[in-house]
Amino acid sequence: MKLKSISFKKVIALLIACVTFYFSFNFLDDLTDRQMLGDHPEVILAAKQSAKTSSKILSHTGEIFSEEYKMNTPDSNQDSLELNIKVQGEKATATINTYAVKQASGVWRIYHSDTTFTE
Repeated sequence: MKLKSISFKKVIALLIACVTFYFSFNFLDDLTDRQMLGDHPEVILAAKQSAKTSSKILSHTGEIFSEEYKMNTPDSNQDSLELNIKVQGEKATATINTYAVKQASGVWRIYHSDTTFTE
């Protein structure tokens, strides 16, 4: 009986470690984006997250299988960026091209976004 409880504890610990490892990638990705974009990257991070949860996109693509993000790397002097998001689903692929500008207050604002669906 004691042998089963020890292995059960190891399985639970391994499960917790795997879940933590899985979710740490999203956290690290957001952390690097925050460092790169400055103090107020909320709009850019929200655009990345909403690409895979938007009902408009999900109605065209179906269940999402993969996602790719490509952002030009702004330095401290750059005040604009281009964000390309590619979301592949079971029915179609959505490509989202977003352009944003950094306002004088340091807040990013999206001024143009274009979504293209391909079969």
